[in-house]
Amino acid sequence: SVPQWLRVCATEGVPAAYRIETVPVECYDGSRMDVYTLRAVLPLPVSLPPSQRYLSLLQEGAKEAALNDDWQRKLAGIEPFWLGRRVAAKKTPEVGIPEYEQRAGTTFV
Repeated sequence: SVPQWLRVCATEGVPAAYRIETVPVECYDGSRMDVYTLRAVLPLPVSLPPSQRYLSLLQEGAKEAALNDDWQRKLAGIEPFWLGRRVAAKKTPEVGIPEYEQRAGTTFV
């Protein structure tokens, strides 16, 4: 909903820390639509995991949108960010997500 999106933007630091981007997505039924996402204003040398609150929103949204089981398991396996946590600089390979669903600039819902 619009109020939920506005709350996410406010609590995640838009526009100081993140900016809103429009991303074209291809749905499982082949239809296409534009959706909104947040991108960090300043790039970091490592990818930080989401906060517990934000991760919960992603997990709930994945269930509501009926994303496939592989994506829901991927989200369930993410450990949320917490202060003091060390973050690995290397990127780990994606497991269980088909290659075609990992293309840069494309998100499947």
